[in-house]
Amino acid sequence: MALLVPNLAEARMISMIVNATTAQNLNLVLALYKNNLTPASTDVLADYTPATFTNYSAVTLTSGSWTITAATSGAPATATQTSATTFSCTATTSESVYGYFIYQAGATVMMWAERFSDGPYTIANNGDKVILTASITLSTT
Repeated sequence: MALLVPNLAEARMISMIVNATTAQNLNLVLALYKNNLTPASTDVLADYTPATFTNYSAVTLTSGSWTITAATSGAPATATQTSATTFSCTATTSESVYGYFIYQAGATVMMWAERFSDGPYTIANNGDKVILTASITLSTT
């Protein structure tokens, strides 16, 4: 038997995944990774090597960091950051960034990862930056 999640419940579930409305769950952390890795279903947090370019730091996404769009007929539920995150370099360096990963703050639980389809991005100069808006979709297909 296949699992069925009603449209209304999809929005509630995605809100819980990203801790969008309450502090009962852990906040999420958004980080860039620099190892040449294509995300896989067997990955763990230790598989990802965080970026280290000058001024880089991972960003905690609190409950107010997300906009939830409920599922409707034919459209899936989504959670999207309310504003883009900018990771900026402040010195000359040399590093390739292959994608981003999201994990639970204070835990070792990997939530999801995405490799940049047009990457890797080379961070080499003062002022180089990566701007991204994380999102996740729950779909019935």
